[in-house]
Amino acid sequence: MSKTGKKSVYTNSSKKHSQVKNGSTKTDGKNAQKPKKSGVCCKMFTFLFFAVMVAGVAVLYSNDEYRDKSLQFVEVVKRSVLEQYEQHIKPLIDSQMSPEQQKQNEKGSRGGGKEAFGENEKELELEKKKKDEEKKKHDEEKKRIEELNRKLEADRKREEEEKRQQEAEKKRKEEEQKNEEERKRKQDEEKKKHEIEKKRIEELNRKLEADRKREEEEKRQQEEEKKRKEEEQKNEEERKRKQDEEKKKHKEEKKRIEELNRKLEADRKREEEKIKQEEQKRKQEEEQKRKEEERKKKEDEIRKQEEDKIRKEQEKKRLEEEKRKNEEERKRKEEEKRRMEEEKRRLEDEKNKKEEANKKKLEEERERIEEEKRKQVEERKRKNEDEKRMKEEENKSKELLRMKEQENERINQEVQKQQQKEEEKKLQKEKENTSYEFNSLSNPADFAIRNLLDNAENSLYILSDEEVLKMCEEILKTYPKSPRANYLKADILIKMAEEKQSNSILEQGIAQYQKVLDLPDVPYALLVDAGTKLAEKQIFRGWNGKATKTWRFLSDKYPNDVKLKNKLGVGYLMANQNEEARKTFEKVLEMDHGDGLAKVHLGFIIKTIDNDPEKALPFLIEGVASEAEGTKDGRFYFHLGDAFQRLNLLKEAYKVYKAGAENGLFLSSIQRSLYNVNTLTGRPWWTAEETGYTEDLKVQ
Repeated sequence: MSKTGKKSVYTNSSKKHSQVKNGSTKTDGKNAQKPKKSGVCCKMFTFLFFAVMVAGVAVLYSNDEYRDKSLQFVEVVKRSVLEQYEQHIKPLIDSQMSPEQQKQNEKGSRGGGKEAFGENEKELELEKKKKDEEKKKHDEEKKRIEELNRKLEADRKREEEEKRQQEAEKKRKEEEQKNEEERKRKQDEEKKKHEIEKKRIEELNRKLEADRKREEEEKRQQEEEKKRKEEEQKNEEERKRKQDEEKKKHKEEKKRIEELNRKLEADRKREEEKIKQEEQKRKQEEEQKRKEEERKKKEDEIRKQEEDKIRKEQEKKRLEEEKRKNEEERKRKEEEKRRMEEEKRRLEDEKNKKEEANKKKLEEERERIEEEKRKQVEERKRKNEDEKRMKEEENKSKELLRMKEQENERINQEVQKQQQKEEEKKLQKEKENTSYEFNSLSNPADFAIRNLLDNAENSLYILSDEEVLKMCEEILKTYPKSPRANYLKADILIKMAEEKQSNSILEQGIAQYQKVLDLPDVPYALLVDAGTKLAEKQIFRGWNGKATKTWRFLSDKYPNDVKLKNKLGVGYLMANQNEEARKTFEKVLEMDHGDGLAKVHLGFIIKTIDNDPEKALPFLIEGVASEAEGTKDGRFYFHLGDAFQRLNLLKEAYKVYKAGAENGLFLSSIQRSLYNVNTLTGRPWWTAEETGYTEDLKVQ
């Protein structure tokens, strides 16, 4: 449009100029007056017109903020251009035209200029409308975005409020948990103090009971010494009768002791049941009084501090009183000991006198026996001469008899073998049909001599270990391949090794258990029991490699026994053969998918050796949850909780630690040490008063 306007304006003016120029040349020729040029005005007009166009284009690229101002500027420029044209340019052009040309040019210029500026104005109006529509759309979009921002801000504030509430709730729960742990800790401390006091009283009672028993034992020994001396004076038949009566008495005493033990066990269970009921009632009462106790907490703390001081003073006095009593008891015992030593010396003097008298009698008896022996030697010489003569005659007959006896012996041996087989079959049937206490530990040969073996085992409660050991050795002289006799001898040796703390006797017991494993026809129960004890003592002695061989022998002997394979796996772990242990536990799980002990050990290996807590977690969870024998161990609870922690599952970890503390495997969910000293006090938090160093811990 702008180009069209310019063309129309400049075309009309050029025509007018040409008409004037032509007319003048026609009228005057050379002397005709030349018209004035209007180039400056045209350039000014062109510049102003281009300024209007540039302003219009600038409107298209301007921001919404300056769009209205730009349009106003365009209108002002447009009006200014028109005014300049009307005032300055048009009069100059008209002055150089004839009246007719002026009229024509006026018509043309009015029509062309108005037409050009009219089109430009329409175009600007349309552009303005488009910009207004775009502005409206932009404003609507802006409002929509602001509305969305307001919603997002409201959602963010709501989430922050919810988060703040959750944090407040979490803090409140943590505070309640801390209060609960503090209350439990105090209860545990009171309980421990009560248990310590109870143990101390029990220890004193045990000492008094031991002193009483020792005195009774000394009296009993003195009485037995007197009885023994009296029994030596009596004849052999009376001694045997008394031994039989003594055995019956011991059996009755044993039965009476067992009856007393059963009664004591029943009383203990009743007492434990009463304690549990009282504990439940106490817990209910404590729950009811907890709110009141919280209100009185400060007063109770002050009162407890005062009571602690009083209790410490009372404890101190009581300890001094006990010390004084112990000193008196010690003096009394020394007096008693001195008296016993005097009695012992007196008895030794009497014994020496009797021994001297006995020696004299023995000397006289010996001389008499020697005289008789001399006479017997002379008589024997005479008889020998007669016997030589008789033997010569008998040798001939014996040769014949010997041949007959050899034949008879062969026949008898065959008969005996047949009878022995029949007896073994009878014993096996009798063993199967009878309800013998040690049936599972006895083979047919041991079942035949069960009275001897039972008598030796019962003597453990009556005679000394050395005497029972001699009885076992006497049995083994006759029956060297008896599994039960060898096993009993091993048990006695181990018992003696523990009492005397002797490694040499311990090694003898280990060798004796090994003999049981090497014997033929050993019953399953006896072989497993002997092998288990053998492996345990080998581990105690530090022979882990030998213990692993023992478990391997038992596992190979009974390949379907899952328990033995589990013990073999544990043996491999103790011998630091981790890959063998892994294979063993995997084989156990192939045989029994639900074996909890194998699962916890396999999870333990994967976590500690492979360092893969995520893979170990299912095995440890299932193994601990099975509550199988051997799974309730602090190590497995510790590593299960640690695996949860390493996977950032802290809640589950502390649930496991809490369960371990409830099962008595940890001191608390916070104190998770596996090896503790019972005489040392452990607390997760200490107050200055509890340390006993209040003065040293004061802030300077």
